[in-house]
Amino acid sequence: EMFSEFTSTMIQAQFRMVVGAFPFDELSKVGSVTTFFYELVFGVFVFFLLLNFLLAIIVSAYEKVKTHVNETVVENAYWTDCFYVGLRVYYSHHQNWPPMEAVIEALEGLLERQNRKLGLLQHVRGAG
Repeated sequence: EMFSEFTSTMIQAQFRMVVGAFPFDELSKVGSVTTFFYELVFGVFVFFLLLNFLLAIIVSAYEKVKTHVNETVVENAYWTDCFYVGLRVYYSHHQNWPPMEAVIEALEGLLERQNRKLGLLQHVRGAG
C-alpha cells in the first residue's frame, strides 16, 4: 500500500525512513528487488547527507577555534615559559636580582614619567 504509488512512496515512506522507521513489513508485501534497492540507496544517501551536516558543524567549530588561537598573542610555549620562570627564580636567589614586584613598580613609574613628559610636550607644541 505504501509503495504502490510513487507519490505515497515520496511522502509517507521516505519520511518514515528519515526518522528511522523503515517499513520492513510493507516491503515484504511488495517483495521486489527494486524496492529493496530503493530503500538501500535512500538509506545510504540519508546517512551520508547527515554525516555531511555533522562534519560541516565540526569543521566550522574547528575553524572558529583555529582563528581564535591564531589571534591569541602568546610570547612563548608553555614549557618555554616554565623554563624562564625557573631561571628567574634561580637568578633572583643566586644573583640577588630584585623581586618581581619591585621591577613592575619601577617600570610603572617610568611609564608615568614618560607620559607626563609627552603630555608636557604636547601642551608646549599646542601653545606654540
